[in-house]
Amino acid sequence: MGKEKIKNILRWLSSKKKWLIIGLIVIIAVGGVLFWQHRKNAALEALKQQMVLPTAVVERGDVQRIIYASGNIHEDNGEEVRPGVTARVNSVYVKEGQAVKAGDLLFTLDDSEIALEYAKDRLAFETESRTLTQEINGLQNSETRANSAGTISKVLVEVGDEIKSDTVIAKMTKDDAFELKAGFNGRDINEIKEGQTAEIFIQEFLSSVPGKVIRVDHRGQATSTGGLLYRVTIEVPNPGALQVGNSGNAKVNTGSRIISSAGFEKLTPLDEEDIRAGCQGKINRLTIKDGDLIDQGQLLLTVDKSEQKATLREKQLALEQSQITLELKQKAYEKYQARASLNGTVVELNVEEGKDLPSDKAAVVITGTGALKMIVKVDEIDIPYINVGQKADVYANAYGDRKFPAVVTRVAEKGKIDGSTVYFVTELAIQEPGPLKAGMTGDADILAEQRQNVLRLPIDAVSIEDTGSGTVMVKKKGKNQPEMRPVKTGIETDEFIEIITGLKEGEEVILNQGVPEGMPPI
Repeated sequence: MGKEKIKNILRWLSSKKKWLIIGLIVIIAVGGVLFWQHRKNAALEALKQQMVLPTAVVERGDVQRIIYASGNIHEDNGEEVRPGVTARVNSVYVKEGQAVKAGDLLFTLDDSEIALEYAKDRLAFETESRTLTQEINGLQNSETRANSAGTISKVLVEVGDEIKSDTVIAKMTKDDAFELKAGFNGRDINEIKEGQTAEIFIQEFLSSVPGKVIRVDHRGQATSTGGLLYRVTIEVPNPGALQVGNSGNAKVNTGSRIISSAGFEKLTPLDEEDIRAGCQGKINRLTIKDGDLIDQGQLLLTVDKSEQKATLREKQLALEQSQITLELKQKAYEKYQARASLNGTVVELNVEEGKDLPSDKAAVVITGTGALKMIVKVDEIDIPYINVGQKADVYANAYGDRKFPAVVTRVAEKGKIDGSTVYFVTELAIQEPGPLKAGMTGDADILAEQRQNVLRLPIDAVSIEDTGSGTVMVKKKGKNQPEMRPVKTGIETDEFIEIITGLKEGEEVILNQGVPEGMPPI
């Protein structure tokens, strides 16, 4: 090759050098991006395969509502008992000079009027609560299915009707058994008893089926020939081919002999059975009519729940208000039983059975016997759950985790403001003060409520949406995606929350911290 030709080739390569370099860079960059994306996808897939979401199982156990409050220990030198109500004294349980302990009953007042009011409010609250629970349960289901097979004798609703869970939507007769009302002579009827076995000869099939006596009529009915026959109702199970209207003759085994009925009678359906909705809403689809044969599990109707969901929240708020009213009435009711708030001695007694409470002086005066009490500040959010007589554990900072048993003896009627918070002064009588001394600081755990052997979950398994309600993520076997489900909740603690409705014992739910933030659904 000549030198001139070689120079021409080098010039051409030189002119194309820039584009070759750019192309090479592009190829390297694209390859790098694809490689990085492949590694990212592989890592994410590996994370999905390895990650096991923490879960909890719905179990039975105890749930306690513990109210925490801090305060100081004081000497409990004495008490003047003033119930703060106007009423007549019913019974007096102490006398002057008598030693008493914190929580002892001193006297009772005539509570007949407030007891009736409290009973009415409590009944109204419980009725409202049951109704709301039924409606919540009804909203969890949008269709009605047959619990058993049979024949629809009468449909009682139509499309557009508003129904509740207990609404009877239809009457049904079962096809798995019939009745035969056979006639027997007067000389035989006294030997026939309920529960005796029978043999029914079916005329159409020229064969017999077993039966059982379920009713015996001893009144007798006149026949066309002038005699009397006594009706015996026999339940006849359907082996598969029997139908209403088949003719049968009965032979009853009394144990001592076989008694035959007079002539043949028709098989009739057993008593009608009510089919209830089991859901609530406006019917938007009805799949049955009079005379239909239905199978177990067959769809009967569906409902639209949009209107019910809109009003359910209003009913929940009304129930919460009723609960507050009931708690206030209970506090007022407790004033009619006067109790000592400390260990001491009765030094003045100004009440007498059958007479009104004094208005110008204390009903009872008690002096202390070196007892100690803790005065704590209870937040206004917690005060509805605090009542006189509740048990508590007192802790002094000087003694670490050592518990000192106590009892609530006084709850202030009026709150105090501290900055942006409101608190109520509450007194706890320390029952066994031991080494405690006045002036020490500490805190108390007050046992406000306790539920035993209830369904419960860890507190972080439930997403609280409102007072008494929330949602959980239920892990379903064989499914990758969990199912979100609403639940009705009860009392809650730092550890557990009570589950009233929405879950069954043994179901598995995903804990809220189980899915890392930003992690895509698995």
